[in-house]
Amino acid sequence: MVSLLILALPTLLVLTYLYTLLKYSIIICIVAVVSFILARVARFGLELPQTFKIALFASTPMITLALLTKPYVPSLGYLEYLVYLIFFILGCIKIGDFEEVAKPKERER
Repeated sequence: MVSLLILALPTLLVLTYLYTLLKYSIIICIVAVVSFILARVARFGLELPQTFKIALFASTPMITLALLTKPYVPSLGYLEYLVYLIFFILGCIKIGDFEEVAKPKERER
């Protein structure tokens, strides 16, 4: 019985890794696409590849915080997502810039 459990541990490790990878990939994609749409609406100069890069780099503290505290602290609630959003917003502010609104041309009389 114990040997069967020991043989199953690599499978559990791989499944846990795939679950974590999928979870954070979905979060990164959703935040990147939503922020790109909001940036276009607000005329904030961010392109889609830039938002994906910012979302990927901003996820580093979130993933590190989640992986280091999971075994020791039962639940931090939404703290890891709050840290992620703070880093993401700071990254967007640093990279982007507001576009000028095109003014209508005046007619000469």
